Amino acid sequence: MESEGILTGISGGATMWAAIETAKKAPEGSVIVAMLPDTGERYLSTPLFDSIDADMNEEELEIARSTPSWILDLEP
Repeated sequence: MESEGILTGISGGATMWAAIETAKKAPEGSVIVAMLPDTGERYLSTPLFDSIDADMNEEELEIARSTPSWILDLEP
């Protein structure tokens, strides 16, 4: 299973949840706009992210290298 995410804070997560719930009930063709008001950077040093390695693994590096904006200067 693959998943994607947005690094945002608690209020950004609540905003995204509300947008998704609104979209579920909206008529087909509706446009839903949600602005995420903060970033999740300040949470990176908390226990919430203890299980996430600081460095990218090989799979993450492969994905990063495949993007046009690849700028990390790491050996493959």
